[in-house]
Amino acid sequence: IDLVANVKNSTCKSGISNQGNIDLGVVGVGYFSGNVTPESYQPGGKEFTITVSDCALQGTGDVLNQLHIDFRALSGVMAAGSRQIFANEISSGASNVGVVIFSTQDSANTFNVLNASGGSRSVYPVMSDDMNGSSWKFSTRMQKIDPALSVTSGQLMSHVLVDIYYE
Repeated sequence: IDLVANVKNSTCKSGISNQGNIDLGVVGVGYFSGNVTPESYQPGGKEFTITVSDCALQGTGDVLNQLHIDFRALSGVMAAGSRQIFANEISSGASNVGVVIFSTQDSANTFNVLNASGGSRSVYPVMSDDMNGSSWKFSTRMQKIDPALSVTSGQLMSHVLVDIYYE
């Protein structure tokens, strides 16, 4: 048994728009044609906002912090063959389809919140005085997992845990 923990004194509370329920709608299998990769931001995804509050700020003064907004699969399982695509948790649902999340805070710098090895990219410089009550924009959409395989129809559901802390 490996038990691992990370205790931080610099955590924050979060609020997610629409209580964290994001309906990606209905699309046909043709939606997944083309060479759209997990790195490709595509307009038209579902937008959502994370609001940061109750950060236990350390020290005094208005200092620059690095705010981390980390996303990970609640089940701990990502889509097979990718560490950037959240898996479909419905085994009888749509196949070869998962979910990707992009940071859209800066429209000139949109990016998948996870790098190719599954590490978090969502790190934002923010001053102490601006952290509490700040809002951060994201977009999510469905993503074909293996470009060589077909997508089959069905339901899609993925539960994603959001951890927020600062350094």
